Amino acid sequence: MLLHEAETLLSRGRGADPFGYRTKKIANNTYLVEREEGVAVRLHKTDIVLYRLDGSIVLNSGGWRTVTTKERMNKFLPSEIDIYQINSVWLVSIYQEDEGCRKVYHFEEEMEIQSDFTVLGAGVYTDRTQKRSDGLKKLINRYVNDFMTALTSGEVTVGAGDCWSCLYMMSEDEEHIRLHIEESYFVGSLLINAMKAFPSSMAARSTVSYCLGMDGVNMGCLDQIKRSLRRYLYRHFGFAS
Repeated sequence: MLLHEAETLLSRGRGADPFGYRTKKIANNTYLVEREEGVAVRLHKTDIVLYRLDGSIVLNSGGWRTVTTKERMNKFLPSEIDIYQINSVWLVSIYQEDEGCRKVYHFEEEMEIQSDFTVLGAGVYTDRTQKRSDGLKKLINRYVNDFMTALTSGEVTVGAGDCWSCLYMMSEDEEHIRLHIEESYFVGSLLINAMKAFPSSMAARSTVSYCLGMDGVNMGCLDQIKRSLRRYLYRHFGFAS
């Protein structure tokens, strides 16, 4: 899809969002939305693709690098652009007509693809950057496994000894959480935040409450808890979840 095609589809819509911008449903939970700078493809609450009036395209997953987000992006992007993943890392392949080949870039939030398909805000994919990503992913997986061991051993608490920044959601930036991982600091409020972001069953929430010395007695559903924590950390570091 190109800007003029998006504008044509949007002109056929009759809906509007709460701010008065024209909208048209184009797939499940997916809408074309009029923006001051162009037309966006909105999935849930995120403008995943923005067609700007100058012909450039801006990509944004909103931190939700899921199969659905990737599928929607590919469905409504020009054929020269393809988003795929290797070992949970999102990559963007772009055909360069003047060079007669494709170049591959790491996906970055708010990366911009110009009308001539040059890229701003993203680095070219190399084996070295892939190795760095693989190393970080292994570090996260090890931290999650060790976290679960500490949790079931009663070594994780909320409150005294917990991270106040995580407890009060004062900082969720990548560097802050990276320090917890590198220091093997198992933060109870981090797990609670993860389960809010990626909800599990009532039994899993009860398990967390029990392990943290709160209400609840269910010791099952550890796989669900582990999955929520892993997905939460993956999202913070830009891995597909």
